[in-house]
Formats: sequence, C-alpha cells, structure tokens
Amino acid sequence: MSDISRTKTIVSCVMAALMLLTFTGCQFGTTVITDADQPDKVVTSFFTSLKQKKYDECDKLFSDKFTIRVTNTSGGKFTDKLVEKYIENLDFSLTDEPEINGINAKQKVQVTTFDKSAFHTWLKENKTRIERKYLSEKQIAEVNHQNTEEVSDLLIYAMDEYTDIRLRTTDIELSLLFSNNRWKIVGTQELIEAIYGGTADEQN
Repeated sequence: MSDISRTKTIVSCVMAALMLLTFTGCQFGTTVITDADQPDKVVTSFFTSLKQKKYDECDKLFSDKFTIRVTNTSGGKFTDKLVEKYIENLDFSLTDEPEINGINAKQKVQVTTFDKSAFHTWLKENKTRIERKYLSEKQIAEVNHQNTEEVSDLLIYAMDEYTDIRLRTTDIELSLLFSNNRWKIVGTQELIEAIYGGTADEQN
C-alpha cells in the first residue's frame, strides 16, 4: 500500500470515528412521520374515556400491560364509593405542547380530582357527630369497628354527608412511546396517584 493510500485510509478512519462520536454525543430532535393521533390527542382521549368510566378504552392506550381500573381488595363497599368520587370530580388540562423525540414523547398534564386528605380531616373533626347521626338513623346501638362491612357502611354514610367537597390539583409529565403506528401512554404510579390520590383501599 502506498503512503497516499495509507494516508487516505487513516483519514477515513479518523473521520468515521469523529462522525460516530458526533452522532452519539449529541441529541437530535426527530419527529415520527405518521397519520396516527399525536401524543396530546392520545392523552386527551385517555382522560375523556376515564371521566366516562370507559376503563377498557383507557387500558388500550397504555404501552404495556397496565390498568387504570382499581381492584377492590379490601372487601368493603367504601372503596368503590371513593373511586366513584374521584372519577365524578376528575378534570384535566394539557399545560404545554407535547415534546417529541423519535419514538418517545412527553406531555405535561394538570390533573384535578377529589381531595381525600381534606375528606379525612373533615371526618376526624366530625367523627362523633356523624356516628351518632348514623346510629340514630339506622336505629342501632353501636358500630363494630372490627367489622369491615360495618365500618365501610359508616364511611359511605359519612361520604354522603360530606357536601363541601374539596379538590386537589397535581401537575404530572406523562411519557408516551410510539409502537405499532400508535402513540401509547407509559403507565406509572405517578399517574395512579394523580387520579386516585394514592390507594383507594385506604379506609381509616
């Protein structure tokens, strides 16, 4: 190999190395070319379906095996009542344009729902009054606080008495993944907590 050929080879290798370093060291914003709904529309569809209690439709918008449906493991009906309150008072707004980078996207959302902590505070302040009223209307002597069903029934009664409902708002950033020609939401604990305020099974 001549000196000129060797020089060209070395230059080519150096250029290839520089190109590799350049493209791996920098972030380039790219856009997926598709006629599918954009991330903001997918997020809007998700919350709209959730407000209508179309849980199966919501689950189809997740990128993995994730469900937004709450499973009642406590055995008490109050869990279902609480979830109902969350959904009845659910609202949302997209707070920014979606950020798209290749097959990944982010969408900022403001989620408003029932404030469980405010209800809990109110319940502690009115516990005696609520229980006495409950016993009087039910015409029973006492509530067995070791019986999940009886406590659940009392909490449902308290929820019906709670008319000055307080709401809470949470700002979250949803991640989306482009898969099978569709943008899908990545399910997270943060999303669950923004909608349901934690675990709906809490009863104390």
